[in-house]
Amino acid sequence: MIRLIRLEMKKVLKSRMPKILLSLALILSVVMALAVIHYANYTYQDAQGKEVTLTGFKAIEKNKEMMEPYEGPLTPEKIEHVFRVNREAEKTYEEGIPADSQEKERYPAKRILGSLRQVYFDKEGMPRSLSQIDDKDARNFYQVRDGVVADAIASKYPKSPLIQEKALALNDQIEKPFTFLYGYATSDSADYVLMLLIVLMLLCGILTAPVFSSDYQTGADDILRCTKNGRVRLAGAKVLSAFLLSGLCFIICMTIYLLIVNTAFGWDSLKASIQFTYNVTVIAPLTAGGVQKLTAGAGLLIFLAMISFILMISSKTKTAMVSMILALVFCFLPSLVSTIGSGSIIQWICCLMPAGGAGLTHSFLFELLGTNFLPAGDTGFWSPYVILIAAAIQLPLFIILTIRFYCRHEA
Repeated sequence: MIRLIRLEMKKVLKSRMPKILLSLALILSVVMALAVIHYANYTYQDAQGKEVTLTGFKAIEKNKEMMEPYEGPLTPEKIEHVFRVNREAEKTYEEGIPADSQEKERYPAKRILGSLRQVYFDKEGMPRSLSQIDDKDARNFYQVRDGVVADAIASKYPKSPLIQEKALALNDQIEKPFTFLYGYATSDSADYVLMLLIVLMLLCGILTAPVFSSDYQTGADDILRCTKNGRVRLAGAKVLSAFLLSGLCFIICMTIYLLIVNTAFGWDSLKASIQFTYNVTVIAPLTAGGVQKLTAGAGLLIFLAMISFILMISSKTKTAMVSMILALVFCFLPSLVSTIGSGSIIQWICCLMPAGGAGLTHSFLFELLGTNFLPAGDTGFWSPYVILIAAAIQLPLFIILTIRFYCRHEA
């Protein structure tokens, strides 16, 4: 069996296209990591009053330097101080705060204020300005936030008390006070993990699609399945070789990306609360590092489930071109379906699709940072759980179906 797998991998790698696809995957993993670093920026005024913008590693270092006084647990006292610094700066400079003053007095706090202010609303439900948030409101930030989360969940699922209970139970597991650290959680790194997952799925999907269909097309399969190791053993060797190539590609590319990004922003930044990545009302009880590990691990599971689905398609189609087209269609299908509507049926369909956790508009990461629960009778299930369970079931199921379809294939 090992010899068969080696021969199948050698057969695939002899072609030019697989080499191009695997090389492209490696290059893109590095390019995406460098893009995240490049988009880090820091703007200040020099001695001549000219505005200067730093990017890349210099910007990251300057941001770390400026943010250091505010890093660590955001206690109620520290939150109150952040709002007071902003309020005093606005009173001092009624006509607008100069850029150099923003750097000295306000810059470290404004990155935090953007997240904290999201939970303060007036009586009409409109966001309150920073000047309207007094010291008492600031000190009670965590109580106000939990109240906003509870109201949002109750409004979203008014007829499902069990879903409300599950959502609030997740929220109660969040460690407080939140930890603020400049780095991974305050950058676009998590979004690029999702983009890399999509790219790898597309490239490896193209690599995997012809595994069976190309032999059907050339007629080589008619000879191979008549040999001693034909049918089940040959099908198993083709499946395992496809998984080895694709899986190694995913692991190497994702590792390269995360090593570059984490080294640039600092490994300590992974201890930050995930609530500073998108919204402070996120109910997932995770740190930035926890989300990174979970997204990468879940991404690998979803990726392999999609590869197994593409292999199944390949075992049923007679030409390599058709299998490639179908593979690409199913890679983008969850994103297309999610644009149709937002009802519970659409959400169930998107989450249960093989690529449901790796779409441009519907993904495991977005669901993890949301509050979507899929209703099922009187209760409901948090959508990230549904995506993971579906992928775990689909992976072996599609492998079994692939082998079965291949063994029953008739020329």
